[in-house]
Amino acid sequence: MKNILLSIIFLLSFQNFLNAEIKDERIRQNFYSSCNADFDPKLGFTKNEIHIYCSCAADEVMKSFTVKEMMLLESKIAQQSSEDDKIKIALANKKFEGIIIDCASKILK
Repeated sequence: MKNILLSIIFLLSFQNFLNAEIKDERIRQNFYSSCNADFDPKLGFTKNEIHIYCSCAADEVMKSFTVKEMMLLESKIAQQSSEDDKIKIALANKKFEGIIIDCASKILK
């Protein structure tokens, strides 16, 4: 009985993972625009590199998060007053951390 219950829980969890996708293009555009707004040439990246990174991150967020998950993460980040704390909250989310690493690897050689 315990194995059946665990199997059901696993299947339900797996189904939720498969359905984790945002379809509203406005959310992608908002994420992409916010990412691009942080462009600072003093950091050593070109505008094209930032475009590649932000496009990648926006696409992956759309594939990996549900709207609810994204809103919860944004809410936690918005509650922080310092940029360092905002970054810590973002990186504490394993999905988001993976997206940052994957997309940064596309522009870092």
